[in-house]
Amino acid sequence: MKPEKTLDEAHKYLLYIADALWNVGSSFHIDKQDKVVLGKCANDLAEYAKVVDQVKNRMRAKEQMRKEEIEEDNSRS
Repeated sequence: MKPEKTLDEAHKYLLYIADALWNVGSSFHIDKQDKVVLGKCANDLAEYAKVVDQVKNRMRAKEQMRKEEIEEDNSRS
């Protein structure tokens, strides 16, 4: 699997797990202390998902720059 595709999947799963933790934390059967812990975990995972997305976007930008450089070199030849 390509790294960008893997990062897409990781981003999706991190957000999925964060959403699940937020939902569990909002349950009436969860103690306040546990809600705080679940909320922190969910927020951390959501933040990790953002970072993964930023890395993926940087990778795509670098790849696009490489392609443009190759095209420029080919057009000069």
